[in-house]
Amino acid sequence: MMLKLFVCIALIAAVSCKSYTNNNNNNNNNNKKFIIVLKDDATMTEINSVVSEIEVAENKLREEMAVRYVYFLLPIVFAELSEGTVEKISALPEVAYIEADQPVYMYPVSGPNSGSNSGSNSGPNSGSNSGSNSGPNYNTTKSPGTGDKGYQSETDRWNLDIANKPLHTCENGKYEPPNDGTGADTYVLDTGINYDHSDFKGEDGLSRAKYGGFDAIDPTQLGADCNGHGSHCAGIIGGILSGVAKNANLLSIRVLGCSGSGTTSGIVEALDYVGTKHEANKDKAGFVASIVSMSLGGGKSNSFNRAVNNLVGKGVTVVTASGNDGSDACNSSPGSAGDNINVGAHAEPTGSAGACKSPIAYFSNWGTCVDVIAPGWQIESVDYKSNTGFTKLSGTSMACPHVAGAVALLMAKDKSLTPAEVKQKIIDLSVDDVDRSADEQPIRDVSKSKRLYVPKELGL
Repeated sequence: MMLKLFVCIALIAAVSCKSYTNNNNNNNNNNKKFIIVLKDDATMTEINSVVSEIEVAENKLREEMAVRYVYFLLPIVFAELSEGTVEKISALPEVAYIEADQPVYMYPVSGPNSGSNSGSNSGPNSGSNSGSNSGPNYNTTKSPGTGDKGYQSETDRWNLDIANKPLHTCENGKYEPPNDGTGADTYVLDTGINYDHSDFKGEDGLSRAKYGGFDAIDPTQLGADCNGHGSHCAGIIGGILSGVAKNANLLSIRVLGCSGSGTTSGIVEALDYVGTKHEANKDKAGFVASIVSMSLGGGKSNSFNRAVNNLVGKGVTVVTASGNDGSDACNSSPGSAGDNINVGAHAEPTGSAGACKSPIAYFSNWGTCVDVIAPGWQIESVDYKSNTGFTKLSGTSMACPHVAGAVALLMAKDKSLTPAEVKQKIIDLSVDDVDRSADEQPIRDVSKSKRLYVPKELGL
């Protein structure tokens, strides 16, 4: 249950009230993790002052409380605190607000709808999962019977074919992108990447998938995948067979563990890291772009959304998955941030030549916070369990990297584009051949949703 605590401070004749939202349901633990956001103009001296106040209040050294801080995007201190300390720290003049750290998920769903786009979604997190679920779903499980399968032809990938097709066209054909995304740095914030998979290797045998330099789960693992979700998403962005931008750089930033979960604090810290890397690289010879792809989400978080928007303000295009709850995408983070490109999902198109339409996936989140929809149904991409295998997954998790790949193509064509210009270009290029007639949840606002289109020629 969400609990709001208000701390009022008497300052001379005025009263100032601050609040923090506690979304942590583990009430048996006296100390919980919090995100302490300082005022925008806070200095490093003030950050250290807040940490010192925490040490005094908790009677512990910062090392004992797992205290961390970031500064590039937002001045934030992360720490484990007792409720009494939260009230004391919230009253400090340097502090803007405090949030409880929240879980963030890549949530697999298994159930009757995993093999078909018909039927209703029985709930926000239908299927069998261990533990409680307080966040959106971001992918469904792979269909049974796909197994490890090599592909010799790109035409086997319906998702690449349709992304390359104009309005109402669904004939099979070869994927013909305008370029291959060379030079675009795509940071995949996920469960990691299997760097040794053949789909990431060029003719020289070298992998374009590399460690991005930050692992929020276990730094000794260097961003390696132990779940599969991240590798699959990376393949859609830039795999030789699976990918939209077949020569983009794929940089693993692991923020989700082997079970597919992480924390808001870990992701905010990762976004701050990406911001510093972009700042260090943007003026180097050969630099093209920094792009973030996040197929994940959780409860709405002000600090998460602000970190995303501030990163976009630094020049990094951020692409996110809208979630699979079949609900309003504005109710979760990071999809509700605003300056990101938030992506819903559509299924394989149906219809005759010249009248082809793409049905919106039953699970896809919707509303004004969705900017574009992309293929998200039975998408064939990298299987992390072997270095040559492929598998199928469904979800907005799969739709998001299609758009991240499209951003890489746009930036490879014109690296002067700002994130806002890229977002508008993605929206302007999208086509309205979306089938909304079969929507079994008429309450959904899907009127805005248009399909991703990557033309063979980019007339920028």
